[in-house]
Amino acid sequence: MKLNENESAQRQELLGNVMVQFHRFALLSGALVANYSSQTGVSGRDGEALLALWSAQKLGSPLTASDLAGRLQISRAAVTYLVDRLEKAEFVSREPSPTDRRRTFVVLTEAGERFGEKFIDAQKIAQLSPQLFATRSDAELETFAQMLAELMDSMPIGHPHPGADRGEGEAK
Repeated sequence: MKLNENESAQRQELLGNVMVQFHRFALLSGALVANYSSQTGVSGRDGEALLALWSAQKLGSPLTASDLAGRLQISRAAVTYLVDRLEKAEFVSREPSPTDRRRTFVVLTEAGERFGEKFIDAQKIAQLSPQLFATRSDAELETFAQMLAELMDSMPIGHPHPGADRGEGEAK
C-alpha cells in the first residue's frame, strides 16, 4: 500500500506517538519493578532479574546466565555475581541443559516463582490502572499482548522470542 505525502506524514506522527508512549511505559515498568522489589526486600536489579527469568520461563524459554546478562544489559561478571546472590537467597538454581552439556540454565525455585506470580497479581494490576483493564475485552487484551510481544521481538537487543537464537556460551 503506497501512502501519499500527507498520509505518510500522519503515519510518521502516529508512529512517533507510539514510541513516546512505549518509552513512558518502559519508564513506568522500571519504576513498578523497583517499587515491588523494595517492598519485598529485594534489590531493584535482583528484582529485574527475577522477573526476566520468570517471564522467560512462563514463555517456555529458560535463560542462561549469558541470556540474562543480555536482557539486563550487564556484564557477564556482574550477572555471575547476581546469580550467585539469587542462588544464595534460594530464588534460583543452576540446572544443566538437557540437550547441551556446555549450557546451564538459571531456573527459578518456588520462592523465585512466587516473586513473579505476586508481581502480576490480578488485584495489584487492577489497582494500578482499574479503568484500563476493567473496560477492555479479552480480545483487546489479547491483541495488546500480541502487539507488545511483536514489538519486543522486533527490538535489536535484550528480549528474543522463545526459540530464537539466544547466543552462545554463558557466564559461570
